[in-house]
Amino acid sequence: MLIPKGFYITLTANFGARRTGKTVEYQLLNYDLTIKQDYTDEGVFELGGGIYGVRLSFSELFCGYIRFKEVEDVLILVGPISVVDDFISKIATIHSVETGKWEIVENKMFFYDEEGEVLLTFNLFDDAGAPTSIRPFKREPI
Repeated sequence: MLIPKGFYITLTANFGARRTGKTVEYQLLNYDLTIKQDYTDEGVFELGGGIYGVRLSFSELFCGYIRFKEVEDVLILVGPISVVDDFISKIATIHSVETGKWEIVENKMFFYDEEGEVLLTFNLFDDAGAPTSIRPFKREPI
């Protein structure tokens, strides 16, 4: 599962209805199953019916697993989890470019956001590599 860096996600483990009211801990494991963060019960809560969860946010890139454990050493592994750079803002930029206003002035192409601020600017060139505003063949970001 992909999680954007800085976003919160709730991960859960179902220990079964007979395991309610237990102390549950979790640890973070790297992809190779080495320990990234040792066991803690900080932030763990019971949803009911033996289902436990923890709400996490990652401030750095991470690829690995979360392992839940309750007192009787029942282990549940959740993952793999991949924390990625924030792509939501990149999707918003793509949306603005695809749906927003743009214009060509001399040999430059300007894309605007919803407030009318310049979002992206490109130099435009014809197929011979000369700057152009008519039938551009190539654009390069400024």
